[in-house]
Amino acid sequence: MAEVAGENEVSSGWLAGAIETPGAIWCQDRSERLATVDAIRRSPPDGWLLGLLACLMLAWCVLAPSGYLTTVVAPDSPGYLATVEGKEAWGQMRHPLYGAIVTLLGGPASIAALQMGLLTLSVVVLFASARRAGIGGSAAFALSATAFFSQAAFLTLHLLIPEALAIAFGILALSAILYGATGSRAYWISLVPAAVGGGAAYLLRPTFLPLIAVFPAFWFILALRQGAHGLVRRALLLACVLAIPLLGNAAIRIQAVGDAHVVSFGGFQMSAMAGFMLQEDTIARLPPDIRPTARAVLAQRQKAETAGTIARTPQNALGVRSFASAALGYFDIYARSYDTFLWENIAALREPGESWVAFDRRLLQFAQAVIMAEPRSWMAWIAGASGRFVGKMMMANATFLLACSLLLGLAAASVVRRRHSLPANRDILSVSLIAAAWLLATAPLTVLTTFPAIRYIDTAGLFVGAIPLALCLAWVDSGPRSESEPRGGVSMLGIDKP
Repeated sequence: MAEVAGENEVSSGWLAGAIETPGAIWCQDRSERLATVDAIRRSPPDGWLLGLLACLMLAWCVLAPSGYLTTVVAPDSPGYLATVEGKEAWGQMRHPLYGAIVTLLGGPASIAALQMGLLTLSVVVLFASARRAGIGGSAAFALSATAFFSQAAFLTLHLLIPEALAIAFGILALSAILYGATGSRAYWISLVPAAVGGGAAYLLRPTFLPLIAVFPAFWFILALRQGAHGLVRRALLLACVLAIPLLGNAAIRIQAVGDAHVVSFGGFQMSAMAGFMLQEDTIARLPPDIRPTARAVLAQRQKAETAGTIARTPQNALGVRSFASAALGYFDIYARSYDTFLWENIAALREPGESWVAFDRRLLQFAQAVIMAEPRSWMAWIAGASGRFVGKMMMANATFLLACSLLLGLAAASVVRRRHSLPANRDILSVSLIAAAWLLATAPLTVLTTFPAIRYIDTAGLFVGAIPLALCLAWVDSGPRSESEPRGGVSMLGIDKP
C-alpha cells in the first residue's frame, strides 16, 4: 500500500496530504513535516472533491430554508427518549445513547441539523480516505455522493430516530478502515476512529453489530497487497478494538440490570418471527419452562388471525397450514403483519411486575427454542426475507435506479456513436467491494432475527447505487488526459491501470 500512496500523490497530492491526521503529520520529523505541508500547498485541488463539496453546499442551501431540518417525531421516537435516569435507563427497550445525545443538545430541536452535519462530514472523510486508499476521484465521488443522497439518509435525517446518526458513524468507521489499510502507521492511527465510529453505530442501531467481524475482514483484503507480515494478527486486533464499546456496554448493563446484551430488545423483536413459525405440535417439543410462553403467543396469534388484524398463514394443496411455503412464496404477508402482531399482541403478554429486561429475556428464550424446534421453518424465513431484501434493495432504491437509468442512457449513446465497449476502469471492483462490506455489516441481523423493514433495507443498500454511478462517471471521465493525470487512480486491489 506504500506504492498506492506514492503514486496517488502524483495526481492528488493536495488531497492525500490534506487527509493526513495531525497525529500522522506530527509523527514525522521536521523535514518530513515541511515537505508534507509544501506538497499540500503546491499540489492542485482535486476536481472531484470540489464537485462533491459543491453538491453538499447546494443540498444545504436547498434543504435548510425549506424546513427539512425541522425535527420530526416518528412513532418510534418516544422509546429513545425515556425519562428514567441512572441504572433504570439501561433496562429500557432502547439504548440510552441516542436519548443522551438529544439531551446534550438541549432537546430534539437541533437533532436534524446535527444528523445532517455529521453525515456531511462523514461523506467528505469517506472521499478523502478512498482517495488515500488509491481509489480514483470519480469512484470516490460516486461512493460519497451515493451515501449522502441515498433515500436511507433523506428519509431519516430529519426524524427523531438514531438511523441517520448510525449511518454517519458507520461511514466514519468504514473510512478509518480504508485509511488504515494504506500503511503500518496509518493502521495504528485508524484504530481509535474505527472503534469510536463502529461502536457508536452499533450501539445506536444494533443491526450494525456484524461490522465487528466484517470490517476487519475487509481491512485484511485491502492490506493483502502490501505483502507485509502479521496481517492476521492485525486483523484480529482490529476486531478486538471494534468490540471494545460492546464489551464496555456489556459490563455496564451487567452491573446495572444483570443483562449483557447491547439492549433488551432483541428477544422481543424475534418473538413475532417465532410466533409465526409456531404450530400446535411444536409446543410439545419445547422445553417445559418455555411451553407456557409458547401457548400464550400461539393464543394471541390465533386471536389476531380471527379478528383479522394480522394475516392468516394460507393452507397448502392438502389443506394444511404451511408456514414454509408461505414464507418462501408470500413473505410480505408476514412483513405486513409483523409490527401489529408484535406490539398489539405479544407486548400484551408482559406480566404485572415483570421488568422489561426479564420480559425480553423470556421472549428471547422462547424464540431460540422455537428456532431449534423448527429449523426448516427458520430456513424458509431466511430465504423469504432475503428475497424481499434483495428485491427491494434493487427495485425500490432510488439512487440505484437513477444511476442505472443514466448508465443505460450512456450505453444507448455509445451504440449511436458506434463505441461498443465500456471504458477500462479498475475502481469498479473497489467500489463493489466497499458496497459488499457495508451490506454484510448491516444486513444479516435484519434477515436472521426479524423481518427486513424498508429503512433497514435502505441502510444496508446505501452503496449499491455507487456501482452503476461509478461506471457512469468512468464513462464520462474516459476522455483523453495527460500522463500526469491518471484516469482512475491506483486500484487498492493492485489491478494495473489501463
